[in-house]
Amino acid sequence: MIRLRIDSVVCDLAAEQPLTLAWSGRTLTDPEAGRSGEALTFELLPTAAAEALFGAECHLYGAGRFNAALHRGELLAGGTPLVSGSVRLVETRWHGTEHRYRVELRGGAHAWAEQAAKGWFRELEVAYAGRLLPTEIAAGWSDDSPVKFLPVYRDRYEIENGDAGLRPPERLLSTDDYHPFLSIRALVQALFAKAGYTVESAFMESPWFRSLYMSGAYASHDTRVRQQKMGFLARRKADRTTTANALGRVEANPFVTHNTVGNLVDAFSPQEVDETGATLTDAYSAGGCLRIEEGELCFRPLTEVSVGFEYELRYTTDYRIRSRTRLTGFDSVWLGEDADVRFELANRFEDRREALRPSFQYRIVVFDHTEGNRWTLRCTTDGAETTLTDFTTRSTLFTTPQGTTLVNARLYRNVSGVYVPYTEDWALYDGYIGETGRTEVQITVRTSPESVTPTAPKYFRQISFYGAEEGMNFTISRRCRLRPCFSSAPGYGAALAFDDVARHEIRQAELLRALAHLFDLRFHTDEQLKRVYIEPACDFYDATTVWEWSDRILGDTPIAGADRALDVHDRRTWGYRDADGAVARFDAANDTRFGRWSHATASKAAKQGEEVSLNELFAPTLCEAGRYANAPSALILCVGDRDDATTDDATAVTPRIVRWMGLHGLPAGERWGYPLGDERYPLAAFHFTGDAETEGFTLCFEDRDAQEGLHRFYDARIAAEEDRQQVTLRLRIAPDEYAALFRFAGEAHPTIRSRFRFRFAGGSSLFTLRAVEAYDPREGVAHCTFDRLCDD
Repeated sequence: MIRLRIDSVVCDLAAEQPLTLAWSGRTLTDPEAGRSGEALTFELLPTAAAEALFGAECHLYGAGRFNAALHRGELLAGGTPLVSGSVRLVETRWHGTEHRYRVELRGGAHAWAEQAAKGWFRELEVAYAGRLLPTEIAAGWSDDSPVKFLPVYRDRYEIENGDAGLRPPERLLSTDDYHPFLSIRALVQALFAKAGYTVESAFMESPWFRSLYMSGAYASHDTRVRQQKMGFLARRKADRTTTANALGRVEANPFVTHNTVGNLVDAFSPQEVDETGATLTDAYSAGGCLRIEEGELCFRPLTEVSVGFEYELRYTTDYRIRSRTRLTGFDSVWLGEDADVRFELANRFEDRREALRPSFQYRIVVFDHTEGNRWTLRCTTDGAETTLTDFTTRSTLFTTPQGTTLVNARLYRNVSGVYVPYTEDWALYDGYIGETGRTEVQITVRTSPESVTPTAPKYFRQISFYGAEEGMNFTISRRCRLRPCFSSAPGYGAALAFDDVARHEIRQAELLRALAHLFDLRFHTDEQLKRVYIEPACDFYDATTVWEWSDRILGDTPIAGADRALDVHDRRTWGYRDADGAVARFDAANDTRFGRWSHATASKAAKQGEEVSLNELFAPTLCEAGRYANAPSALILCVGDRDDATTDDATAVTPRIVRWMGLHGLPAGERWGYPLGDERYPLAAFHFTGDAETEGFTLCFEDRDAQEGLHRFYDARIAAEEDRQQVTLRLRIAPDEYAALFRFAGEAHPTIRSRFRFRFAGGSSLFTLRAVEAYDPREGVAHCTFDRLCDD
C-alpha cells in the first residue's frame, strides 16, 4: 500500500492518484542537479489524521497556516521509504461539502547543492592563517598547509638589464614573485563539510588528486579612476653613491647629512631629464599628488584613499664573500614598520673544487678563518699527492701545476703541529674573483594598503638599506621606480586568512562543475547518511560484481535497442577556457591549442557537427625555465597577460590548476633564493615532461611529450558510445529493491553503480543503468534504459 507520511503522520492517497517515479543518470554528472530535486504531487483524503495535520486549512477563511512552517515527508510503499523531502500544501479542493488536500513532496534535493549554488567561493571554511613573508612562504612548501605560495612569472614586457659588473644583476625574490595556490582537496572537503556531509572518494584520496592546487585570488576592484586622478610613476634623475655608517646602514632621507642618498625618487614629469640626458617620458604625477614638499618626498592625495606602494629598487653594493652560498653587503631594506624586507645576497661564484684545471690560477677562501690558523691545500695530480699551497690568511691565490688530471682537492688545518682534514666551509674560485667586489641588486616590493588623506599624507623619509659592513659603498640607481597600488591586494608582511587569498568572484558550484569537466566525475548523495560519493565515470561503476537480471525482464513487452552514437556529435573537443599571456603566444607560434583534445566519432550514426566542451573556470598554464638567474633550470609558472589592457592589477591571475610536486632538485651550481637557500626549488606545473627525479604528467586533455592527457578519463565512455548500444526494457523491481538502488552502504546489493547482465536476442552482454524512465511502485514495474559496455 502506498502512503505519504508527513511529520510522522500517515496520510492516505486518493485511490485514483497516479504515481510514477523516475531517475536519470544525468543527475550524476551535474553537481547542481541535486539542488531542486524531484517534485511529486499527491491528493490526500481528509482522514482524521490529515485533518489534525492541516488544521483549519479546509475552511477558506480559517486560521490554518500549514505552509508557515517546514514539514518533512516520506513516500512509503509497504513500509519502504521511496522518496523523502520537504512538503508544502499546494491547494485545498472543495467538491460541494467534501474537500481534499493537494501537497507537493520535493525529494532528492541536497543541502550541499543549494549551498554550493548560492555560496561564494571565498566563504568556504578552509583553516588557514599566515603572514605574507618569505620565511612563511618557504615553510609552507614542507607542511600540509591548504594554501601554498608558489613561484610565478608575471607576464610583462621586460625593462633593460643592469650594466654593472661581469654578472647580471642579482634579482632578489620578493613576496610578489609568489602567488597563493589552494588545495583542491581541502576546498572540496570544506564545501561538503559546511553543509554537514562527508565525502567518500578513492579518487580524491589518491596522491594524484591531493597534489592538485588551484590559483587563489586577492581582492580586486577597478582602480582606473584613482589611477587617472592620483596615480604616478616616479623616477630618479641620477645615481648617487655613499657609504655604510657604523651600523652598516644607508638612509634615503634628504634631512640626513651623512650616509644618505637623499629622496628615493625625484622625477615626476615626462619632461624631466636624467644625468645621461635621456628624457624620462614615463614619469608622471596625476594631479601633482606626488611631489617634493619642503625638501622631502610626499604623496598627498586629493581625497582619502587606501593605497600601497610598489618600490622597484635597484642599487649596487660592495660585498665580501661570506660563505659558499652568501655574500655580505646591503641585503635588507626598511620601508616602514610593517615592511622590514630582509633577504640574502647569493654567492653566485662557482666553487671549482670538483673541476680543477692544470696551470690555472685559483683563489681559495676559508670562511671561518681566524688569526693564527695555518692551512695546506692538497690534491691528487696524475695519481700522486701534490701540495697546491700553504697559507695563513683567509684567502690566497695559487696556480695549479701541470698535469693531466687534478682531482680530490682537500684542505688541511694545522692542529698542534699536525695537519688534519678540514670539514667546515671553504671554496675554490677562479683567480680573477676577489674576496671583495661589487654586485648589482634589484628587488620589487609592494607594501600593504594604508589610509592616506590630504591632511595626513604619506612621507617617504624612513626608507633605509642595511646589512653591510661599515664603510661599504652603496650606489642607488637612477633606474629605481615608485608607483602607487590602489588595489586591496595584501602587501609584504600582511596577515592573511583564507578569504584574503580566495577572492574569486565565483560560486562554489563553479569549482565542482570545473572538476567534473576535467575528470568526468560522477556525484551521488545518500541523504540518510549525509554522504556524497564522488568518482570519475571510469571508476564509478563496480567492476567486481555482476548482477544477473535477465529473469526480471517482462516478456510481454518489447525490448528496444539503439546505437549510443545517436546521442553524440561526429566530432567532440574538450579543453580549457581561452588561453592568455604565454599560452596564447605559444598557440599562435605553433599553430596549436595547448590543452585541447578532439575526437572524431567513428560511427556514422552520430549527429553532424562539433560539440566543444571547454572548462568554464580554469585556463591552461605554461612553465618556463630561465626566469630566475640564480636557478635558470627552475620551471616557473607563467601567469598574467602583458597585452591585457582591461586591468591594471598586476596581482590578477586567471584561475589555473596545477600539480604541486614538492621541492625538486636543481643542477649543481644552482640554488633557490632566500630563505630556502637550497639546491632545490618549489615545483608546480600544469605540464611536466619528467626527469630522473620526478615522473612526468600533464593536465592537458591531449597527449603531449609522451604524457597521457586527461582524455583518459573519457576514453572508456567514448569507446562505448561509438561502438555499443542502449536498450530500453521493462523489469520487475520491488519497492524495497528500487529504494536500495540509490543506497550504496550495507550488504552487497544492486545499485545504480552496478553492472548488470542481460541475456536476450541470442546473446549476453553487460550493462549499466542509464535511467529509470518510469517506475510504478504499486505494480513493481520499471521502464528502464541501460547502456551496453565494451567489456562484455
